[in-house]
Amino acid sequence: MLKFLSILVAAFAFSLPLYFGYQSEAGLKSRSPAQAPFHSATEQEMENPRCINQDHVRRNDLKSFIKKYSDISNLELPAIYEVSGIRFENEHPELVYRFMQLVTPQAGHYYANKDLKPDTIRKAFGAPNGCTKVLCAVQRIFGQEEGPLMLLLLTEYDLNLSHYVWSNADRWKASEIRDILKSIEAVPSHLLPLDLNQKLSHFKRGYGYSGGGDTIANASIELFDVWNEMTPPIRQYSVYHEFSHNWSYLHANDIDVSPEWLKVSGWEPQAKKSTRENWRMHPGTQQVSIYAKTNPFEDFAESVSAYRYAPERLKKVSAAKYKFVKDIVYGGLEFTGACPKSGEVSAVYEKDFAAFDSTADSKFVQTISTECFKKNLGLLKNPSLKSGYLSCLSLRSATEVLNNKGQTNAGETKPLGLFDALGGARIRFQSVERRGVLNLQDSVVDVLKPHLKAMQQAVDLSSCKNAFEPLRTEEQAVALGAKNYEIYFGIQELTTRVCQDFVASGDRRVSAETVKNKLKRYF
Repeated sequence: MLKFLSILVAAFAFSLPLYFGYQSEAGLKSRSPAQAPFHSATEQEMENPRCINQDHVRRNDLKSFIKKYSDISNLELPAIYEVSGIRFENEHPELVYRFMQLVTPQAGHYYANKDLKPDTIRKAFGAPNGCTKVLCAVQRIFGQEEGPLMLLLLTEYDLNLSHYVWSNADRWKASEIRDILKSIEAVPSHLLPLDLNQKLSHFKRGYGYSGGGDTIANASIELFDVWNEMTPPIRQYSVYHEFSHNWSYLHANDIDVSPEWLKVSGWEPQAKKSTRENWRMHPGTQQVSIYAKTNPFEDFAESVSAYRYAPERLKKVSAAKYKFVKDIVYGGLEFTGACPKSGEVSAVYEKDFAAFDSTADSKFVQTISTECFKKNLGLLKNPSLKSGYLSCLSLRSATEVLNNKGQTNAGETKPLGLFDALGGARIRFQSVERRGVLNLQDSVVDVLKPHLKAMQQAVDLSSCKNAFEPLRTEEQAVALGAKNYEIYFGIQELTTRVCQDFVASGDRRVSAETVKNKLKRYF
């Protein structure tokens, strides 16, 4: 039932608002640090988080950002780029690409602005008058201060603040964007970007959240007018809180409704249809803030935020939640004692990862090779997808290390520190991957063995159109736990490819050994 619920919750949770009305604000300021505030941290704690990420501080420096992309001496560039009718000359291609994202709604995105007219951007830009650089263009279109800051956020963190590309969005002010940058300085490096071209918008001014007029923001990362009425520390905290919701959904983890989180946090559903009200806390369950008592989603976001802004309070309220958030979200990084030397999770377990990579036993490598092959059967048709197989090997290896270290890692809830923005492995186990490649070649040969006779006949005829046995693919699909068409077309493509290699090389003897030698070219 929980798997069913996670599907329902995923769509619902992105509309979850962060409430903070005037009464709540007064309550926060009047409470002593010993009492549970409305949110997980006091305003003083929000203003002064420990262990600021110095890498993000450096990346947020606008002068350094502009300087980094000003040097194009070593790049081979076309003389002219054109985006939305605006011409750029001798410009860094990364900046041109990011400009395109700022002015082009993302096709198929739920929140894409479908009402943007073709000439809107060109009109906002105005007459060229020598403006042939992206920096100049964003200043004209988004504002003298705002444009460069938006360009920085998109280029460095994949956060797209453009009011042109998102529905119901409004222009930003420079002071608002600087609060977002300040929030980012508290985020560990492995937790950004949230996604590629991630939406972050200011909702149309003068309008509020339909579910409540005192809503600051929601998990779709839309900030409302009430957000502007808060002090800078509360604005920065609220952005971090909404990031926390998104960390739950990264890589289909759905952490805040996972069996592991529900067990640790003490929540259980009261109905199949998930709403804000259809959750019940077990008696005696403790939350880090009043707002965390709303439901498991807000409990998760508040706990993740507390871990960063008021870690000792979270640990005191619930040692189990502290450990869960430490292991799954922050990858072992802690902010209670000496600050971590690096914002990267790999630095925490670097020695453990290196030791495991050099000593992983053959049985383990064989087991994960088989698992990862079955998860990446698309590589039969497209060998370039081998990268997904290798990434899988490293993720499984990292997970094994963390399990051995006693990390919370049951079920499908995987630590976010292991993933990059595309869901690939952030930490690579090169020795395990090399050994895995040899296993991959053996696995592919095993898949092709039933087709060697047909391939030999095709090679003899120098015609590779029918170099496999179609009727054998169905039983192979069952054995591999895959769809028949996936195996059929995969084997058809690969046998044709290998057959053509035999014909081209003049090597006419088809066997498991000679096929494996041909496969080395691809795997």
